[in-house]
Amino acid sequence: MSNVAIYMRVSVLERECMEHTEDTINSQRNIIKSFIFSKEDLKNSNIEEFIDEGYSGSTTSRPGLDRLLKRVKQRKVDCIIVKDMSRFMRNYIEMGDYLENIFPFMGIRFIAINDGYDSSKEVQNGTDLDIQFKNLLNDYYCRDISEKMTTALSTAKRQGKYTSGNPPYGYIKDPEDHHKIIVDEVTRKNVEYIFELMIEGKTLNQTAKILNDEGIITPRQRRRDILGYDSYKNRWRYTTENSIWCGSMVRRIVKNETYTGTFVFHKSTKSKLDGGKVVYHPEEEWEKVYNNHEAIISKSMYDGVQKML
Repeated sequence: MSNVAIYMRVSVLERECMEHTEDTINSQRNIIKSFIFSKEDLKNSNIEEFIDEGYSGSTTSRPGLDRLLKRVKQRKVDCIIVKDMSRFMRNYIEMGDYLENIFPFMGIRFIAINDGYDSSKEVQNGTDLDIQFKNLLNDYYCRDISEKMTTALSTAKRQGKYTSGNPPYGYIKDPEDHHKIIVDEVTRKNVEYIFELMIEGKTLNQTAKILNDEGIITPRQRRRDILGYDSYKNRWRYTTENSIWCGSMVRRIVKNETYTGTFVFHKSTKSKLDGGKVVYHPEEEWEKVYNNHEAIISKSMYDGVQKML
């Protein structure tokens, strides 16, 4: 009985638009399992799933893919099945290396259903011209859509649209327009209190101690209340910083110009080289949209705290 690994992936864009796409994890699972159960040589196999949600195909370091390749190295996988090659990898050079060298050397059968590819039936280790061309197109598509998404996001931000994830402590997303943020009345006073304590001359750590002593709700606790679940669960371990106030948490708040009603972006970008390494830009290169949303703190108070810091 062979060990079959099925790999499924959806990108960040696909996950955000899940209601508009058929290429969900469940859809991929149904296609792959229907294929497996239709094949005499596969239907009695041990099946193990590996999933990556919110990861680009151009990113080679993905939790699900890393686990799969670890199982391959342990000789615990005989066959890998994907809906199509772009789910596994869009980089045509690396994809070619897996098809031509790595999988044949490890004795791994690789199947991409929609591409009509089965390495057990291919010649030249699966590097026929049509397969190479498909991988090249996948790589080009990934780079092209990445450029378009970057341009579209930049345009939206210059229009003052909030395209990031969770808003800063003190704000929530507008229920009627998720590209806008509005003041969270539950925590507005807490933000004002933090700035007032700093203006009075309290240090970051002294401010944190006061917040803890008075039982002021933390950003993580408030986010959990809003979402109805802990968004950090299974992603990061609980730390002291996440469960109680500390100096670094206070610093992040008082250094955030969002509280003055200004939308600040272009603080960092991902390099197209170095595997998408984050590049931080100097402050003079940041872009700002003033009076973009309701302010919690006056500009003069914000500037006063910056001087004290």
